[in-house]
Amino acid sequence: MTTGEAATRLALSPRALHRWARAGLVTPAFREPDGRDLWDVEDLRDQVTALPARFSAATAVRDPGTSVPRPGPDAPAG
Repeated sequence: MTTGEAATRLALSPRALHRWARAGLVTPAFREPDGRDLWDVEDLRDQVTALPARFSAATAVRDPGTSVPRPGPDAPAG
């Protein structure tokens, strides 16, 4: 699947996924001759989950259809 589709499935931004691929943090399943990356979403989910915690989106990988709670106004700054 395309970068945009994979990002949507994992609740990530396509931009983050592009940056991580350029940095070698995640590896696409296939790179087309024109440079577009194609992803296996389950393999990508495993790769993103294994990223260091400093990549905040890595901790937010979730199944589609679930929501990510947002901190309320009284939540401590992180």
